[in-house]
Amino acid sequence: MKRILILTAGFGEGHNSAARGVRAGLARVAPKVEVELRDLFPETFGTLNEIVRRAYVTLINRWPKLWGFVYNWLDQKRDFDARFRRFRRLKKNLGRLLDRFQPDVVVSTFPPYPYLLPQILGNDRRCKNVAIVTDSITVNAIWYQSPADYFLVANEQSAAVVREGGVPSEKIKVFGFPVSPRFADFKKDR
Repeated sequence: MKRILILTAGFGEGHNSAARGVRAGLARVAPKVEVELRDLFPETFGTLNEIVRRAYVTLINRWPKLWGFVYNWLDQKRDFDARFRRFRRLKKNLGRLLDRFQPDVVVSTFPPYPYLLPQILGNDRRCKNVAIVTDSITVNAIWYQSPADYFLVANEQSAAVVREGGVPSEKIKVFGFPVSPRFADFKKDR
């Protein structure tokens, strides 16, 4: 049986919504696939994660221009892999999860995870590394500089940004934003 691990984080609801949408979609189209959805940040960092998460939500809601400055600053960075090497506890928890669950595919809806997988697995490429880019049209470099095997984007405009960032076209798939497949049922009700 195939196993798919979906990794998310509670920093903005878009990451979690995308993760739930993928899980629900897989339940419909591949019900025999074993799926596990996890947010390793609260599991790893506990109260500190909650403080940082609330600060992030406050920042984007109350001071969007300041968030824009942070977003643009991040977009100029080129050393994400080195920065994420410092996430030792998170990598340890993810490593234990990978050993226990043995996924065939790891789907990430939060940018750090695609960097952490090769840091943990090294040359052992036992699972595909898929990034679901939750940015749309304006795509931060933190997404497309990762070593993911595939980048799933919401639209062609986002795909163009990722291609311009140096990702080969064959690694980019335009799938729309992953939402609950229940939205497709509305069309049937007409």
